[in-house]
Amino acid sequence: MINDPVGFVEKIFVVTNSKGALDLGRWIHEYVKMHGFDKYVKVKTALIDMYAKCGSLDDGTMQFANMSVRDTQAWSATVMAYATHGHGSKAIPLFEEMKRARVRPDEITFLGLLKACSHTGLVREGYEFLNWMTLMEETVILSNLCARAGRWEDVNYLRKLMKDKGVVKVPGCSSVEVNNVVHEFFSGEGVQSVSTDLLQALDKLVKELKLVGYAPHISLVFHADMEDEDKEISLRYHSEKLAIAFGLLNSPPSTKIQAVKNLCGDCLYTANCTSHNQQ
Repeated sequence: MINDPVGFVEKIFVVTNSKGALDLGRWIHEYVKMHGFDKYVKVKTALIDMYAKCGSLDDGTMQFANMSVRDTQAWSATVMAYATHGHGSKAIPLFEEMKRARVRPDEITFLGLLKACSHTGLVREGYEFLNWMTLMEETVILSNLCARAGRWEDVNYLRKLMKDKGVVKVPGCSSVEVNNVVHEFFSGEGVQSVSTDLLQALDKLVKELKLVGYAPHISLVFHADMEDEDKEISLRYHSEKLAIAFGLLNSPPSTKIQAVKNLCGDCLYTANCTSHNQQ
């Protein structure tokens, strides 16, 4: 007998989310429904978060739409879900709806809103939301937002501010499920631990995509003093691309590859090109 079903389910979803295991998450969802645990607001919120982090935004927002009672965490999880998947145009109106419902936002709400502004280039709105916050992670997002708008003086100021305060960037991490095993990949220095075969497979994939029209979005590399060739190299070895290449290298043809992470614009473009090229 489970004494605390809500806490039990939440802990299970934390593990599922960190690994991006969508199939496992769906199975747990069925288990939750079978035992009637999905009546709890916290469990519904955990479902929203799980589906969003495992790559199924529609399933996550469906949970929110079917909720009769929505607390701050449920609203925040849905705002974050839209923002993480690049739907800033839906995240911000949802926040306005949240205010009309007289639900008080929290830090997660504003983190989601800043991500939404970053995706849609809304600099003024991003600064307004930042006024509510003091966490340094939001400052990182604001730096990227200013870079997208070409405001390099602001970028340099924010980066110096973060350096002075000892903020260290967490390397990007992506995961992909192959044969029921979740594999994780890291950008930056984490690339050094990747096998030569995988790096060669990724290089080959990029060359093939260039033949069918792919061109790296080097404008998404927010370093004004970096050469174009270096920008292209930095984009090539993002964790998302490593995960996709690993999936292709270790799966039969026509297998669906699902890499879990908040994709940057170039990685999303690469994923779309790869999908069309593999058909």
